[in-house]
Amino acid sequence: GAEWPLQQKEIYWLNYEGQGIVWHDARISARTAQDLLESKLGSDVTLACIAPMTNVAKAFPNRSIDTRLYVMGQPGSHNFTVDKRASEVVLNNATDVTLITTEVAKKTYLTHKELFSLSTGNKAIDEAIYANAQNWSRHSPYKDRFYLYDPLTIASIARPDLIKVGKKEGQKVSVGVDSEAFKEHF
Repeated sequence: GAEWPLQQKEIYWLNYEGQGIVWHDARISARTAQDLLESKLGSDVTLACIAPMTNVAKAFPNRSIDTRLYVMGQPGSHNFTVDKRASEVVLNNATDVTLITTEVAKKTYLTHKELFSLSTGNKAIDEAIYANAQNWSRHSPYKDRFYLYDPLTIASIARPDLIKVGKKEGQKVSVGVDSEAFKEHF
């Protein structure tokens, strides 16, 4: 991925996100994120943007993005603030964007007990999920719950019925979520 935001000189990173996700024997592609995006995106692809949109903006700096985008956050939220210029480029160039707002995402969460009762059936993946959740919890002001921001964004692609979408300033924006159906799906 991109090493720096498009315009800002500094980045905001707590340096714990993703720890334990890449295992020592994992193969990592030599291709850049921009190359991969340029080669794969089109009208038959849907992309979940669950981080700052720097890579998408670099792949499509001056042309229309004819791919469905589901974006975690909205202007003013973390993913937008970290690289404001990238967010502007993507929102100005994309033809089909649905914003999953933090307000709606905060209606979906797991308690500590619920999180640690989950199992994927793969011990290494379970341990990575729990380690990342613990790291997030140490830095989060929300000590009693884990908000499911990114999982809701991704689930909204497979199950659009989970979210209610409205329009705000011409943009498709989540205005509600069926929290129980989402938890069942999750």
